[in-house]
Amino acid sequence: MATATYPPPPPYYRLYKDYLEDPKSAPEPPPPIEGTYVCFGATYTTSDVLPSLEEQGVRQLYPKGANVGYLTDCFMDHEGLYCFGLCLIAFADSIPSNVEL
Repeated sequence: MATATYPPPPPYYRLYKDYLEDPKSAPEPPPPIEGTYVCFGATYTTSDVLPSLEEQGVRQLYPKGANVGYLTDCFMDHEGLYCFGLCLIAFADSIPSNVEL
């Protein structure tokens, strides 16, 4: 029984046979879908908007508004990572060198 290694190419490959000589010979792509569309029986929209944390029932950790201290939070995160790194180095230094891990 003889079988093909790969399936045959789709029939529209013939539309691109002269692409190397003339790149403009290929057909234009279809326009993007606008509005709603149906996929696998469900209706979707192209304007995907993420729900807010309150809509999902999750407490927001940072206050809303323009007066948020992102810089202070960055410094606190940086300090925490720095301390974690120092602790990790101290732990690695405390392991005897003759013990195999």
